[in-house]
Amino acid sequence: MCSMEPTAGCSPTVPEPELYRSIQAVLPRDSDQQLTPVCFNKGMLRWTLHKKVQNNPGNSLSLVWVLIKELEKAERWDSRKCIMPLLHTLIYAIVQTAYIPDELYKRVYDFCKRLLTPHPYCTVGLSYTRQMKTERSVPGLMYQRMLTAEQRIKNEHYPFQERVFVLADPDVFSGSLGQVLLGDIEASGASGRSLGPLDHMRCVVQHSLQAALGAERCHGQGCSG
Repeated sequence: MCSMEPTAGCSPTVPEPELYRSIQAVLPRDSDQQLTPVCFNKGMLRWTLHKKVQNNPGNSLSLVWVLIKELEKAERWDSRKCIMPLLHTLIYAIVQTAYIPDELYKRVYDFCKRLLTPHPYCTVGLSYTRQMKTERSVPGLMYQRMLTAEQRIKNEHYPFQERVFVLADPDVFSGSLGQVLLGDIEASGASGRSLGPLDHMRCVVQHSLQAALGAERCHGQGCSG
């Protein structure tokens, strides 16, 4: 059985009901208005949800299951406001997941294919359908590309790198929100706590091995040695 149990220093595994509540909290509602504290709070909640997956990959597979169920529900109800944020979060969780069961992969792939015809989802649906096919052909490739771009690791086969600019408006990033973001940035860049290029490459190799070995032959802790 493929296990992505948390190693030392990881956050604890989040129960599915809590993940469900977190997803419901970030979904847009008809009563929401742009540039209001409610919208800013949803952004913070979405960031917190991503951190739960990033800090413990064991949460990612559970999150994928919850998200695809919510996407199928949103599709039945034609809830267009919910589909895009759910879909983006789903793909992020898939990238973090070392192994996806065949049944779950098929449900996600079929859902993305159904987005190829209706506007305004066709472009995003096509992009994510291609990513899913690529990930199925080369397990772990999406995770490798994400880490290469985010950490600006030199790679002749994937030259894209990301740069993040934070334009911090005091009216938006004020009070506790600003302190939380500042603390996260400082923690990620603190000497001795941040991972170097070699550490990130080890993460990529471990993730790729887990993805390639599959459910029956992969054990997360066994691959970490």
